[in-house]
Order: sequence, then C-alpha cells, then structure tokens
Amino acid sequence: ATMALAGHEVTLNVGVNELDGIKSFSVSNDNELLDETDFADTSGFRKRFQGLQDGTISISGDYEPSDTAQAAIRAAKTAGTTVTIELLYDGTSGDSVVCHVENFQINAEVGGIVEFSASLVFNAAPTTVP
Repeated sequence: ATMALAGHEVTLNVGVNELDGIKSFSVSNDNELLDETDFADTSGFRKRFQGLQDGTISISGDYEPSDTAQAAIRAAKTAGTTVTIELLYDGTSGDSVVCHVENFQINAEVGGIVEFSASLVFNAAPTTVP
C-alpha cells in the first residue's frame, strides 16, 4: 500500500543549494488541450487533442537574504536567466526542472516577519530525481 508523504519532509533545491525558509509551495503541470471540432462533427461535443505541456512553481516563506538559494532566484529574476529547481517530495526523490523566474516579491507587516514569494515557469520538461 502507498503511504502519504509528510509535508515537512519536502526539500527544495536551487541548483545544489537547499532553499531555506520555505513554508509553502505548489507545483502545477498542465496540458494544453487543442480544439479540433469542426462543422462535420455531429455529436454535440468538442473533440480535443493534447498540445504543449507547461508548468509553474509557486514558493513562499521567510525571507532570508543571506540564503544562497533565495539569492540565486533573485539573481535569475534580475538577469532573466534560468534556475534548476529540485522538488524532493520525500527529501530524496522527486522532480528536477529548469525554470524562468516570473516574480520575486518581498512582503512585511509591522507585527510580523519579512516574507517572500516567488513564481517560476517551466522552461523544459521535468526529469525524475534521482
């Protein structure tokens, strides 16, 4: 029987550096469905086929400016370069994917801690780790 995974065991790496301060992340891997319905189709339903695949990663947590991995995400955003993100769902295995950084945001409230969020977009197909 398959067992569920504990969220606190997840490791996110940027390149070879573990991303510190993370409290939440989500991954979306989407299929583009192309409509091929034409006037000769009489079923009353659309016909589709799969086009390109795409994906996004959203990350948020405590802002730690000295963290090498957070700095790499910020630098890639500024330079327009890519980063390789490893999503290790059980701490050792999962997916690796090259991404562009779409957004890096820092937030703070007077009574709270400084937090960050980042949105990344796949630039290649994910590969399995290890």
